[in-house]
Amino acid sequence: MAGEEIGSEGIMVDLAWPDSRIAVIFAPEPDDEDLLAEDGWTLVRPTAHDITTALESMASREGHHG
Repeated sequence: MAGEEIGSEGIMVDLAWPDSRIAVIFAPEPDDEDLLAEDGWTLVRPTAHDITTALESMASREGHHG
């Protein structure tokens, strides 16, 4: 997803992977990370490395559930 509002506070994110609950915001507000975490989301920095690492980590965890 791109350019969507997520979480109970309706925080606008630049990119999101809802199934993995991973979000990217290019210019986050000071409370965005905490607010998203309260709703079970992980906010990652907008770098290819950080996004890839977060997605791989989530995929690895999901693979162990099943």
